[in-house]
Amino acid sequence: GLVFGLNVWRIRLLSILSTTLGYISKTGEWGLNDKEVQKLKYAIDRYLDGASMTTDLPKILNRSVSSVWRIFTQGLGDSYQIVFKSERFNINETVTLKIPRIVDDETIEKVNKQLSANRLYKHKHLKNKYLLSRMIFCENCGFALVGVTNAGYSYYRHQPFRRCSSFASVRADVIENLVLTDIINNFGDVAELEKSMKMAVPDLEKRKELEKQCEILNSDLEKITVQKNRIVKSIANGTISDDDAKSEMKALKEKEAFYQEEIKKIDLQLETIPSEKQIGMKAELLHRMHLEFLRYNPARLSEMSYDDKKALLQKLFSGKTPDGKRQGVYITFNDTHPNGIYTIKGQLREIIGYFDSNVTSVDAD
Repeated sequence: GLVFGLNVWRIRLLSILSTTLGYISKTGEWGLNDKEVQKLKYAIDRYLDGASMTTDLPKILNRSVSSVWRIFTQGLGDSYQIVFKSERFNINETVTLKIPRIVDDETIEKVNKQLSANRLYKHKHLKNKYLLSRMIFCENCGFALVGVTNAGYSYYRHQPFRRCSSFASVRADVIENLVLTDIINNFGDVAELEKSMKMAVPDLEKRKELEKQCEILNSDLEKITVQKNRIVKSIANGTISDDDAKSEMKALKEKEAFYQEEIKKIDLQLETIPSEKQIGMKAELLHRMHLEFLRYNPARLSEMSYDDKKALLQKLFSGKTPDGKRQGVYITFNDTHPNGIYTIKGQLREIIGYFDSNVTSVDAD
């Protein structure tokens, strides 16, 4: 028991040291390997610029792919979690250790967004490129449209097994140009961008209320952790029977599970409501992108490469709408606009546009 526990600690500690590029001094304090940290910061910059985590970063860091993944997903912040389980005493504890911070929260957020975007958008090379792939949807049924090419023309259409009566397909070149033009035309200064983005947020006060509730629940969880730690110490000291320990631990775990479930529900709601700080950061990022894409002349849009356009769209559609749907372009019809309507739901406020001619079809192409 005790020897096994110490071995688990030693193995977990070595894993943490490897993940955080750190060491423990003779005084018991954490430290960082400065040379390795500099290499990691360079690797992060390369990753945010498009370097591959499976081919490029392992070479830069001289580590395996799994080690690189663990560092990028667990070792950049100021804490690391270890899980301990004991069926004998009905213990399933997560211990959070404070570790040296390597990069700031803004950088971690960028890395997390890139990780999320890569999972969503990075796929094997396709013969035909579709700019809005995985970013264009039917407003009626909610499903994503897929790119197809027929008789020299590319389309976005419902998959054959999707039974939707709204429409079958829309010309890819038309909707792509309309969306990019509208996005570029709606870029403004930072203040205007912030105003536009706040208009897309249902209620910032609601977010503050949810954050307060989450803070209270987390405080209650900390109290439960203290109580459970007391039981563990009592077990070690032999001042509590196994039956009493199991009974008290069971009651605490039930309460803990309830609080954790409530926090998960709040977190799901918070995902759809950006904070004022996040809105400001996104506005600044979008403004810098706007200056980059249009710094030469107003016709810069036609000069942008496919990869530039794709990167722009991925950044704009990297989150979810207030109702929990994926951000992107949504196509629909109504009697007033029989040719079709497209709605751009991204980091900016919603932008609604209309097709001038019949570029959508009800029948399959």
